[in-house]
Amino acid sequence: MLRTEGVEKREALIRNVIEAGTFLQEQFILKLSSHLGCAIDEANQILQQRIAAVKTPKLSPAAAAAAAAAATGAAAEKTKGKEKENSVDAADRKAEAAAAAAAAAADAAAAAFASGEGDGGLQRRKQALLKMAAAAAATATAAATAGGTEEAATTAAAATDAAAAAAVLSEKLSLARLADAAAELLDSKQQQQQKQQKQQQQQQQQLNPWLLLRQRQLPLAAAGVRPTAAAAAEQLQQLLQLLRCMQDMPQQRRELLLLLSSSTLLQQQLPKVAKLLQTQRLLPLYMQPLPCSSSSSSSSSKAAGAVSGAASQLKFPPPNVVVRHQLAAAAAAAAAATAAAAAAAATAKAEAAAAQAAEAAAAATAEAVAAESEAAAEAAAG
Repeated sequence: MLRTEGVEKREALIRNVIEAGTFLQEQFILKLSSHLGCAIDEANQILQQRIAAVKTPKLSPAAAAAAAAAATGAAAEKTKGKEKENSVDAADRKAEAAAAAAAAAADAAAAAFASGEGDGGLQRRKQALLKMAAAAAATATAAATAGGTEEAATTAAAATDAAAAAAVLSEKLSLARLADAAAELLDSKQQQQQKQQKQQQQQQQQLNPWLLLRQRQLPLAAAGVRPTAAAAAEQLQQLLQLLRCMQDMPQQRRELLLLLSSSTLLQQQLPKVAKLLQTQRLLPLYMQPLPCSSSSSSSSSKAAGAVSGAASQLKFPPPNVVVRHQLAAAAAAAAAATAAAAAAAATAKAEAAAAQAAEAAAAATAEAVAAESEAAAEAAAG
């Protein structure tokens, strides 16, 4: 029983090892297929070919062609030693051996190209490398047929080295392709990040009322084109809708109103906008009504109101606004001076009236004292 249990455990262990080996082989085939850019079946075929090449003394198709060429060269040398008399047949055999070696090298290159189907550019480079290896093998066979067996062995070794170098170069090309793909992926990610940043900046600019109105107004002003009445009316409607929507946002509303006050197109419509918003702080000084300080300056305030009303009816500010303001200020100062002079005259008149009243009271008191003294004198005489 113990022996049977040991056998069963051994069989289970062997089964687990085989399963692990198959799993590792599948993973290796998958990675190899992704590395070479071909299907899994093709990668498995390539792997089996490489395993067979490692097990056999033949390292590569080019090396196999070189070895076959060396064998044919040795056979040709033997036949040349045996048949020295028939030199024409020996030359024909050499030519046939060289042609067979070239055909074998071409077949090996075609098989390598067919087994590595996928990306066109990479496979073309690999095909060129295999052609170089085949050409090296053909030259090696030609040298082997021309020389002895030792020279054939050296040329075969050189051909194997050339084939190994071609294989290494093909692997380097595949690695370079992977590096290019990774660089393209990084570039695409960077481009996506830049696009996202640009979209965020555009959204922020769309939410900013200053930039929004600048984008709407500055191109027309820069081109020197005055918009039509319909375009101006449409822009005013849009701005009024924006102002209605911004009633509950005082800060943004203030910024937008300040920007609107600096627009030459909207300065014509500022009274309407101020009337709609029930505020007159946006209006210029010549459009704002002057406050009535006292009843004495009623005439000057009426004159200033008339001036401001006349200016508010104009579409554009008059050129002599500063002069009118200076004249209004001078008129107000003159009115204040006249009012002060009138007040001084009134105070002088009041003081004169008070002096006259004091003199009259003093005279009355003097007359009363004189009357009393006369009455006392008459009483003393009687």
